[in-house]
Amino acid sequence: MRNLRLLALGVAAASTAFSTNAAAQSGTEQLTFHGFLNQGFGVSGSQPILGLNKDASSDYRVGAVQVRFALSPVDNFVVQTVTRSLGTSPLSGSNGNVAVDWAFFHHRFDNASVRVGRIPLPFGFLAETREVGTLLPFYRAPTGYYNESFRSLDGVMVTNDLAVAGGRLETKLWGGGAHGTQLTWLPPNFPIASVTTKLRLERLLGASMVYTTPIDGIRILGGLSTLRMLDTVKVQAAPATKLTLANVGLDARFDRVFARGESRMAKSSLDSKTNNYYAQGGVRPLKNLWVNVQGDFSEEASKVASTKDYKGRVTVADRALSVSYHFAQNIVGKIEQHWVKGGIDGFVAPTAPLPNARYSLASFAVSF
Repeated sequence: MRNLRLLALGVAAASTAFSTNAAAQSGTEQLTFHGFLNQGFGVSGSQPILGLNKDASSDYRVGAVQVRFALSPVDNFVVQTVTRSLGTSPLSGSNGNVAVDWAFFHHRFDNASVRVGRIPLPFGFLAETREVGTLLPFYRAPTGYYNESFRSLDGVMVTNDLAVAGGRLETKLWGGGAHGTQLTWLPPNFPIASVTTKLRLERLLGASMVYTTPIDGIRILGGLSTLRMLDTVKVQAAPATKLTLANVGLDARFDRVFARGESRMAKSSLDSKTNNYYAQGGVRPLKNLWVNVQGDFSEEASKVASTKDYKGRVTVADRALSVSYHFAQNIVGKIEQHWVKGGIDGFVAPTAPLPNARYSLASFAVSF
């Protein structure tokens, strides 16, 4: 938390300097703060999964503070810092660790805008709200689709928004790179349980379109991107893996019911494919109460040399049920239960049957 205080003081000091120098020219300078806390209490069955074990733990949270400085009515500088804990998962940050999620300059034109710096990785409807518990039906966005290890893009993104066929079409073009981590679980006879490998995504180029239809509450998404994935340890010894990604999505939200689904296919230069897809839905039987369901799936397949066909299997199938109560617009409590096949925190041989697991989460979310 010391880092958060230092960041806030630094931004406040910078805003004072900007205001002093430019007050005679403009009165538009404005410093604003936003943030959220998503605190979970979880327990798993006999199989550990996503950092949860059969001993209940409260070491499950994410909190962020976003500082936005308006340089002018159309120019903003945004910094978001975040702290995360995922229980015993190797992907969990160090205790009390604070990282910079976003740091970018944002300029708005009449029907377009540009962001330059470290920006949210623009993959999917929930790219900017993947852990904001007050906006989600579950503790976080589906883990198969919204990978825990890749979050931010270092580069530039241009957004254009136009009226089309009675609705709105938002087009995004981006380019840059991203840091990430690959988690590999090792067989029981190894002296360590897992290995985390630092990866770098480069030459990440992509485009997406979100069409807000004339039917109020319905949006359609489509996107395509390419990248090169580098193992930062072996970058001089091993060639980069090239990936092509295509994704589609549908989001429908009404007063008492919602449905959302997204699907992404990633094809690798190593003759392998990965499919991630999920579907969510919910109903509101009472004014402040939602009942939600979710299915979150991942598939992996490799090309068979003799037939040129792809052969694979589902590696994770997470089915879940949640109840969320909205005490206020920015205060939400949830209880959720997950039944999972695969995806446990441990080694599973490629030919072995997928293990069954389950976990429960109670969470409290607040945002401002």
